[in-house]
Amino acid sequence: MRAYRILFFWEGLLQDSEILESVDLIEAVRHASHRFPHLRAEIWSGEDRLAVIRPSAVMTHMIPGE
Repeated sequence: MRAYRILFFWEGLLQDSEILESVDLIEAVRHASHRFPHLRAEIWSGEDRLAVIRPSAVMTHMIPGE
């Protein structure tokens, strides 16, 4: 297992973060894209940004907290 730090952003502002223990990066990407599908997510390991997940075009009309 490897620890991934996932940061969730709305309009460039950090909204949430979490540490995920995962067997691989693909599982971390799946988790991040489903947790807050309307937010941009960055996946980090140590000092390295490994992935950026953008919201689905269908979901961009959503506002956090609604």
